[in-house]
Amino acid sequence: MVFRQHKLQYDPPLEELRTKHYKDNLNTFLGLPLRMKGVSDLSERPGFFRPIMDSNPAGIACVYAAAEALFNQLAEELKKYQDWVVLGTAELDEFVDEALSEVADWELNFKVDCYTVSLLHVKACVDEQMKRLQEALIASLRRKAVAEKEQIEEFMRGGKELFNRQASTVEEIGKAGLEARGMVDGLAELAQVKRRIEEKNKLLRAMAAGTGREAAFAAVDLTEANAAWEAFSTQLQQFDANLEEQKTQLATAIEKQVDEY
Repeated sequence: MVFRQHKLQYDPPLEELRTKHYKDNLNTFLGLPLRMKGVSDLSERPGFFRPIMDSNPAGIACVYAAAEALFNQLAEELKKYQDWVVLGTAELDEFVDEALSEVADWELNFKVDCYTVSLLHVKACVDEQMKRLQEALIASLRRKAVAEKEQIEEFMRGGKELFNRQASTVEEIGKAGLEARGMVDGLAELAQVKRRIEEKNKLLRAMAAGTGREAAFAAVDLTEANAAWEAFSTQLQQFDANLEEQKTQLATAIEKQVDEY
């Protein structure tokens, strides 16, 4: 956002952004079916997937409506700060010459009675507060991502504890089965947590750039968690088979004890 030619505007200008958005983003997205290639000779023909577009006019209209809503929102952002730069919208020399005539008129704009009020420190304070708000937003975003990563790690720790537990009774096997099924039901929710972390990381990388504090607001590292997650999910899905094996071992041990008795 810049103040240029006596008005608040975006750089690049909003109309240029709109044109680029429609040309590069919307047209590319909506034209995807025209560029898709299939796996058969028939689907390799140009325009094979065009019916996807032709049969979804309502969906295409929603895409354009969302784009217009986006640019209306950007225009509203400009209006929020118009009052901040109102002095720049007028020819100050002409305005002052026309509006002021008596010495008291000038004095009224320099002082409050016998006191001169300086706004220098207030302007510096506003700049500092805006900077702190930006940093607080980024730090909060990272804290949320870290907390969600810890949620995933805690979930996997609970699962590994379950995997390592050796049941010694039928009741313990039944209890372990219930716990495992509960964790399987929770996999979908944890997958959503992982997705939210990745979204936060994407925003962190975008917002931390240029702050000079990239290290403090670095994206949350999911390398180890992602590597462990696949193996963990597979092991959890197969846990019923492990319980059946434990049940067989327990039955064999009981039979042996009965025979010995």
